[in-house]
Amino acid sequence: MNFEIRNGHDYIDEVKDLFVEYVKSLGVSANLREFHGLEDKYKGEGEALYIAFIDNQPAGCVALRRVDKNTAAMKRLYVRPAFRHSSLGTNMAKMIVEDAREFGYKTLLLDSLPSMENAKELYTTLGFKKVDGTKKAVKTVVHLSLPL
Repeated sequence: MNFEIRNGHDYIDEVKDLFVEYVKSLGVSANLREFHGLEDKYKGEGEALYIAFIDNQPAGCVALRRVDKNTAAMKRLYVRPAFRHSSLGTNMAKMIVEDAREFGYKTLLLDSLPSMENAKELYTTLGFKKVDGTKKAVKTVVHLSLPL
């Protein structure tokens, strides 16, 4: 499958749909209002928002958020079920890692759920390690970090 990754701000309604679909797929309670105003998020210096298309259909998304001058976080990596096993998730994750390096970050963080086995396997392959003792540790979330 051929895919194309584009600036998510140019397709904000499609990105919102993907974000909502992602959160609903997790089976956890979430405030979907957090996606209101999405068009203004991930636009700062050292931030990015991407959407991926396969055969001109929105297939996935990912974002890079600045935490501080040395640290960024990968957010909302999601691939629709119909497009999984296409290497899209791997390619989007690698792109965010490269973006973080190019922006000069020293560390890339992400959070995942213990139930997301395929995602955790991907993150481990990319070199992410589990982080203990984070400020806002949540038992139902796995905190990961990648030195850049």
